[in-house]
Amino acid sequence: MAIGGRRRRPDERAERAYLAELAAAGATWWLEFVKAGDPVAMRAAVARGPLR
Repeated sequence: MAIGGRRRRPDERAERAYLAELAAAGATWWLEFVKAGDPVAMRAAVARGPLR
């Protein structure tokens, strides 16, 4: 099951807790939304990679 469609929250601890809840509910993929716009900001969002 894939979940996604929103931006990552600035609070990494809260985001990790949210993703743990999704995983416990059966999610196996997380798709993060990266807002189109400034190429530098978009590349930075992609370069930081997924939360693990």
